[in-house]
Amino acid sequence: MNRLNFLILLLIICSCVSKVDITNFNDEIWKEGLNGCDSKRSALINALLSEKQKLINLTQNEVKALLGAPDEHQLYTRNQKFFKYYIQPSPNCAKPVEGAQYLQIRFNALGYVSEVNYSE
Repeated sequence: MNRLNFLILLLIICSCVSKVDITNFNDEIWKEGLNGCDSKRSALINALLSEKQKLINLTQNEVKALLGAPDEHQLYTRNQKFFKYYIQPSPNCAKPVEGAQYLQIRFNALGYVSEVNYSE
C-alpha cells in the first residue's frame, strides 16, 4: 500500500504544470482570441513580448497552459516544432488581414521553448 501512495504522489507531482506570471497579461482574453479574429490579442502582445524571456525553456504543456492551443502547429526538421498565435485576423477568419501579425514559438527536439519571435 505504501508503494501505491508513493506512485500516486509521484504522478501528481509530475503532472503539475506551473503557470508563468506575466505582468499586465490576461491569459483568458488571449485564449479567447482564436486565430486573432477579434484582434483582442493586439492589446496583450506588448506585455507578453516585454517578458518573453520567461517563455524560454518552458515545455509545450506550460505554453499551452499560458496561451492556450496554438492557432497553427508546425513540425520541423530534427523534431523541432513551432506554435503560431495570430495577433491580427488570420486567413482562417471571416475578414482576414493580409500578412497578419503573429507570435511564433519554437520548441527544440526535447520539447522546450528555444525561441520566441514576433512578426510585424
